[in-house]
Amino acid sequence: MYHDFKKFIIEVKEPKEKSIPELTLPHKKPEKYLSHLEDAIIDHGHEGVNLVANYLDDAHSLLTGHKAKADYQVKYDGGQQITFGISPDTQQFFIAAKSAPHEKNDKISYSKEDITKNHKGKDGNILAIAFYHLPKILPKNIKPGESYSGDIMHTNNRNSKNSSGDITTKKGYVNFKPNSITYSAPSDSADGAKAKKSKLGIVIHTKHEQDGSSIPIDKKERKNFIDHPDVHNIDPSLNVDPKNYTPDNMKEFFKHRDAASKLYKSMQPESFDASMEHAQDLHKYINDEHKQGNIPSANSFIEHIGNSFEDSLKSSKTDKNKKEKTSKHSNKATKVHNHSAYLEKSLQLHDHLMKAKNVLFHVMAKNIPWIHSLEGMPISPEGIIAFSPDGTAVKFVDRTAYTNKKRQ
Repeated sequence: MYHDFKKFIIEVKEPKEKSIPELTLPHKKPEKYLSHLEDAIIDHGHEGVNLVANYLDDAHSLLTGHKAKADYQVKYDGGQQITFGISPDTQQFFIAAKSAPHEKNDKISYSKEDITKNHKGKDGNILAIAFYHLPKILPKNIKPGESYSGDIMHTNNRNSKNSSGDITTKKGYVNFKPNSITYSAPSDSADGAKAKKSKLGIVIHTKHEQDGSSIPIDKKERKNFIDHPDVHNIDPSLNVDPKNYTPDNMKEFFKHRDAASKLYKSMQPESFDASMEHAQDLHKYINDEHKQGNIPSANSFIEHIGNSFEDSLKSSKTDKNKKEKTSKHSNKATKVHNHSAYLEKSLQLHDHLMKAKNVLFHVMAKNIPWIHSLEGMPISPEGIIAFSPDGTAVKFVDRTAYTNKKRQ
């Protein structure tokens, strides 16, 4: 029965190691698109509430210095995605400009001549640098058919005219900008020194097994890579210092966690039925609202549905198409209006869970060794990915951080 799921929302005290909650998550392989943690209540209803509560409590345990069930890794705003490893066919080292091996239309390169033929410009130059340096760190126990995927973060081969040479040192900081975000670290820090001395920087995050499955790289697998000064092999693992989780942080976390618990216990099953029925529209609406710095509400969602219909109608070229769209919108609008009270509860719960997650995310961010900036302005890290033991993954991101309006 639906009401049985209320047992999963508990009044969480500061946990002892034995009280860490088990993650009971649906089994699936990691997806290319990672969902925001709080969105699970929209996609999975009561089961989603259980999932979110487990992840929140598990992350809380991690930040207090206890063992976590999930594996938490920093999401980097990397540049070119590559895959490299040993070919099962040729037994040779290969490199490809893709995030997974042997994708459709992928171009596998076994030599610098292949790279020159398959890739032009900066991409080809970066691949050539990676092709030369990555074998230096390849695990000795790698088997034919095994490969790894990662994101190029920087190069530093200034003696070559074909290098991007994107490492800069300014005012005692090492900086590089693989994509939109600039990463900086003190020149005398461990990561800063490694970056400055290296010829290539990369975040390796996924292993592709011989059987075709893909798994995130854990700490045990990461130790298999060979350490070499020419390659800055950036470890995305989140290593926390419990001192960063202050009493004020905990108080704020429990305020929203307890508010979510209280609200959930008052909700009817229809609230989750309604949110799952309108999930596709809700996802777009919630993302748009956060970009504008607004707090989602049922009334605003109804307005969003109407505006989306009007925009869609403008692109219709025939009366038949307009009539079909109008009929579909009428049915949808009626349902949304009838479900408005239920949707309001779901959106309020979503907001409380998001705010609880944001507290944890910003504490996690204190443990990342890089300073992040966008166009010269300090920003939050791109995100933290949490991988459950069964391979399910969600992301911790403050989706309200990049707004033009002040949230209440």
